[in-house]
Amino acid sequence: MKRFLCILLTAVLSGALFAQAPTDSLRRAMLTEKVDDYVDAIANYPLAEQEAECDFLIGSCKDSLDRQLVAVRLYDRYLGAKWMGAENVAVHILDEWFFSGKVEMYNELDYYNAFAFAEFNRSSLIGAPAPQLTLKNLLGESITVCPGGGTGRYTVLYFYSPGCATCRLTTPQVSAVLAQRRADVAFYAVNTDGDREAWSAYLENNDPFRRLAVHAWDPEIASDYQRLYGVTQTPQLLLVDPGGIIIGRRLDATALETLLSNELDLYEGEVWDDAEALIETVMATGGTVGEVHSMIRRRTEDNPRTYKILTAALFHYAMTHRGHDLRFGADTLARQEILGHPDIWWTENDRLSVYSPASLSVSLMDLAPVGARIPKLKVQGTLLRRGDRAKTGVFRLRRLCGKDHRIVFYSPTCEHCRELLAALDAFRAAHPGTRILLVDMDGFMAQDPAAAEAVLQALDLSTLPMIFRTGRRGRVKDKYLDNL
Repeated sequence: MKRFLCILLTAVLSGALFAQAPTDSLRRAMLTEKVDDYVDAIANYPLAEQEAECDFLIGSCKDSLDRQLVAVRLYDRYLGAKWMGAENVAVHILDEWFFSGKVEMYNELDYYNAFAFAEFNRSSLIGAPAPQLTLKNLLGESITVCPGGGTGRYTVLYFYSPGCATCRLTTPQVSAVLAQRRADVAFYAVNTDGDREAWSAYLENNDPFRRLAVHAWDPEIASDYQRLYGVTQTPQLLLVDPGGIIIGRRLDATALETLLSNELDLYEGEVWDDAEALIETVMATGGTVGEVHSMIRRRTEDNPRTYKILTAALFHYAMTHRGHDLRFGADTLARQEILGHPDIWWTENDRLSVYSPASLSVSLMDLAPVGARIPKLKVQGTLLRRGDRAKTGVFRLRRLCGKDHRIVFYSPTCEHCRELLAALDAFRAAHPGTRILLVDMDGFMAQDPAAAEAVLQALDLSTLPMIFRTGRRGRVKDKYLDNL
């Protein structure tokens, strides 16, 4: 945490930057400037780190007046900062240094204003559980707003006033953002005015907004929503995750769209690219799909978003890379961790990008499963028998009876298929008793499209070459083999 700016600040505090002691006003001006530079430098750090940096900086001041100046300046900077989460740090500074009595405010009025700020922000800080509200609808009926609330959806809370000029600009922008997220987001619009007729007219004139949101108000402020959600002015826009935790506050429509994209569109963009690169690196070490997923689960138990991204990336890796173990690992992942937990993969993007592919993967795996008899199919191919003997014609797959067979579906245009065919002679020399049926799917499709289509419906030939190992009575002993 002790970065270069901190060193400069410590130097200013000790007077080490001056050959002679500077005037008090000059020294304080320099210290204020360095504090401002420091806040700007750490503005993009995680909130917990920003809080720790401020604690370190204030605590490093040996002189009580310097400590007061630094603490007040840090609080003022975060109080007026525009970036999301600045209120968290401001309230932390108040709790840790001023309300605890370690540092004094300049006067009682400053202390009172700081206390009021903390009271009107503490309940709705980033990372805090969203308070439940009991409000009323336009008809006067009671409405309970319980963000998260077990619905599995994100919640947007929009506090506005029909008479607010900024709200009239913001409302259609927010509506446009949420119109694209209707399946994933519960939208509550809370009118902060007390004029029922004006509210009704406003909704009639803003039809998309009227249809998208659950509309409520509390003209008597019995719910204490102003304090609970820090509604000191309108518009006030907050985003709550499915667990009921506030993840966005004092948003505008653009920031809301960005947050929702980051939360819901998990399988595209830079974060997804990073996740795929990480899985590539981890899998290159030789771990199995199950081992890697166990590691993901352990390391993301407190971060469901990261768990989803990394699990989806692992499933994608296992499905798009060749290998018997990968394919069976993907099947276990699909059944147990994806299809087995629909409550996790609930967003529209989850369904399209992860849940549906997992469902398709399982359906394909269930075609001609290991242990079952291979379907009654006729194929055109070439049967390689002991020695140089070979027979070309139509074969019934179930009648390939014997101790050990390989059925190889391939395409002459496939590079991996050509590599496999090139290794045939060596394999046959090492395993003279194994019979191999080669099925050229390109030629088969051209000569007998109906029979070829029947094979595609009954067997998973989504990637070629596809190698089945069969035994007596045509039972599937193994499939998705990497080689003969």
